[in-house]
Amino acid sequence: MQDSFYDKQYFLSHIKTTVLPILEKLENKRLFYLYLSKKIKKLSFFLILILAIFSFILTEKYNNGIFILLAPILGSAPYFLYKLKIRQFLNKICAETLPLIFNFLENAKVTPPAISNKMIIDSCLLSDVDFLNSSICFSFKYNGINCFIQKSRVINNIGRKYAIFFPKYAVSLRMAFKGIFVCFEPTNKITGHTIAFNQKNIVSKIPIHLSKIDLGDIYYDTYFQIFSTPLLPSEKEYIKSVLIGIKTLKNIFNAPRTDVSFFDNKILLALYTDFDMFSFLNLNHSFLDERLFLKVYENITGLLKSISLDK
Repeated sequence: MQDSFYDKQYFLSHIKTTVLPILEKLENKRLFYLYLSKKIKKLSFFLILILAIFSFILTEKYNNGIFILLAPILGSAPYFLYKLKIRQFLNKICAETLPLIFNFLENAKVTPPAISNKMIIDSCLLSDVDFLNSSICFSFKYNGINCFIQKSRVINNIGRKYAIFFPKYAVSLRMAFKGIFVCFEPTNKITGHTIAFNQKNIVSKIPIHLSKIDLGDIYYDTYFQIFSTPLLPSEKEYIKSVLIGIKTLKNIFNAPRTDVSFFDNKILLALYTDFDMFSFLNLNHSFLDERLFLKVYENITGLLKSISLDK
């Protein structure tokens, strides 16, 4: 099964026989939504023109420029609301299709968020997690290892720290993380705690029980800032084998920053990226084109190879 998993032709054959027959039933609905989308786009265009004319008349009458601002907002509202409905429609299909795409992986399913506020804080990849919003979590087991991939955003209220002195800044929100969390539960037991940041700016407070260490290799010591409890030689080699794939992983997910934490017999990666690996369907392309599924396939296989889970 492992060999066939990395065989692209096997994967495409699997898509044709397992996934496409189900999506074929939705193809007419896609075409209808596409037709409707074009009509609503034209309608919004004419609405903006009509409202613009009325806004100029009202601006002249009441000497208030607010009417000019309202014209494009109100006129384009139907189109953007419809786009939101389409995105919800596509996301629902993607979420329902993922387990079918990877049904040759053990326990492949879309689950409630598995990576929680507590897990992120315990990992020390972020010091605070005030608001965690996760839109989808995909889990499976590979080579006996539980894997979770979760699209998330973390928003922190940095204003609360200054609320006593500056009450008007009591609520000041900042996007602390936007991207993908990936969690593995490896069979290799890691008794300590190690964090690797691959950029100079560290986005978390370093706990006092962790010390900055070098792994004795120019690649790791220049590419990462590593903080850890004392490591056994076997743990150090295992951590090296994971870190060597981080650079490849950044390219796969177009992530300018990827940090990783080894703790509580888990590996948690934080990939800072706008890339949405779970939105692989598009209203403008036929659902029956198997090439649409290649990208998510390459993401998953690339992830497993990069973190040495294919060995």
